[in-house]
Amino acid sequence: MFLILLSLFAGLNFSFAQDLDPYDFSGTSVNVGNADQDQADYQQEELDIYQQSQPQGGQQGSFKNTGFVFFPFYTKVDEENSAYGLDTMYYFRRQKEPPLSKPSYLRGVISAGSDSYASIDAAYNSYWKSEFNHFYSSVGFERRRANYYQPLIENPLLLGEFISSQTVLEVMYRQRFSTLSYMGIKFEFQNSELYSKNPATSFNSRSNSVYGLDGGHVSGLGFVWSSLEPGGVFSSLRGFDFDTSNTFYLNYFGSNFNFGIHKVDIRENVFITGAQVLLLKFYGRFITGDPPYSSLSTVGEMFRAYSIDKYRDRHFMGMNAEYRILFISDITIRGFFGLGYHSSSFSKFKLNNDLPCYGAGLSFVLNKELGINAGLEYLAGKDSKGFLFGIGDNY
Repeated sequence: MFLILLSLFAGLNFSFAQDLDPYDFSGTSVNVGNADQDQADYQQEELDIYQQSQPQGGQQGSFKNTGFVFFPFYTKVDEENSAYGLDTMYYFRRQKEPPLSKPSYLRGVISAGSDSYASIDAAYNSYWKSEFNHFYSSVGFERRRANYYQPLIENPLLLGEFISSQTVLEVMYRQRFSTLSYMGIKFEFQNSELYSKNPATSFNSRSNSVYGLDGGHVSGLGFVWSSLEPGGVFSSLRGFDFDTSNTFYLNYFGSNFNFGIHKVDIRENVFITGAQVLLLKFYGRFITGDPPYSSLSTVGEMFRAYSIDKYRDRHFMGMNAEYRILFISDITIRGFFGLGYHSSSFSKFKLNNDLPCYGAGLSFVLNKELGINAGLEYLAGKDSKGFLFGIGDNY
């Protein structure tokens, strides 16, 4: 809440750069000073990507080295419940070439919905030393009524319900590894509580073979290698992006459980024409060791059409294809289709046992300089459907 109030105050005091045409770079030169050749190549590549990704035309606008983003949103909590919220961001640039620099920011997100649902998140993102160093931290709290489905099976059975509360803290430090990627380490802490269980007997069944049904906390240290911005709010303008991490939660770090989570996120933007783009994505989340119930992989993490409660398993992988057509000005029509697979072991993945997700929507550019989109989407999956409205690219 402190970060939200701070961002509101800072947003009232931002300064504007001189008005200019954001798509006219005829006089732009990359000033790298005493930076090495890799830095010069990096900045030139960023400038080329930015120019190629912009719509043609003489639209007028102004760059800002500081600014404020404010947007309401509507989201699904599970198959039956939804929530309304507010997403706020105060951003500031440490470099003065807007198309080249990465934004630092303070961000706050708060939402509430049916069945006493409540969530609050705050994040701080900072780049310095010509963007060679990067620091990101976030803290969040969520309380909700959850459905308890029997995990680790193909077709989950609804066994009961419970009240869930989770507190999550993440801290990450990265350094530039190449012109387009960063390497670093991260620490993550999560405390989960499961209470008001009904019926209580369903959480004690020996057939569940799952840990952590009484809650607990996990803490772990991980390694990251990524070209994506953290937080999931910025749209990628590059042709290729990736994000990989390996995090180990051990008793040595104060965790109640010993396990590892290994993630991979690979994305490819195929620019068919200046107004048509095909986006391809592969996402995988794989677990080693003995994870608690709250840390199991879930289809809902990638496909928002699904509840995060229903399909919980050790491993998940999903693929998604999205076709975008620039409709008018900064408004884009989107259509997408994806398939997800979950399994309790690598040898048990079945390609004929997929979970589909499809939908369509409208997106519009909320902030050109940062690459933030917002829009309305209709999503549908297996026995699940709904609408989303807000910032980012949600499936």
